[in-house]
Amino acid sequence: MIIDEKVGLFFANLVNNNPRYQSTPYEHVYPRIRLMDKSITLSYCYEADRDGEDWINYVFEDPTVNENLWEPSERIRYSEIPDDIWEIIQSKLYENATKTIDKELKEARSHLKYLEEKKKEFDKWKSC
Repeated sequence: MIIDEKVGLFFANLVNNNPRYQSTPYEHVYPRIRLMDKSITLSYCYEADRDGEDWINYVFEDPTVNENLWEPSERIRYSEIPDDIWEIIQSKLYENATKTIDKELKEARSHLKYLEEKKKEFDKWKSC
């Protein structure tokens, strides 16, 4: 999820002032931007109440997407989002990806160390 005030205000303005999108009662819209079916998808919560949240997905317009995989009702053009907003989104995505990779690498190294210790124990018993 992109937690950034400037991005939130931009998307709130976009979805609340454009009839193609499901509007929201919020001042800020913090989108989830992710890869789905070889395309980039924008999701945001357009309503929340005691029964939970209602989310909607929009797929960015991309000629390389296989139309049979995902058929969105609306398309967002890359050009609708200014470069400064893309910069913020890309930096947040990079930051999140780096944290995830670092965490997974730390876990993998820890597991490797555990397996090496187990192998040493096994080798001791094997030599007896």
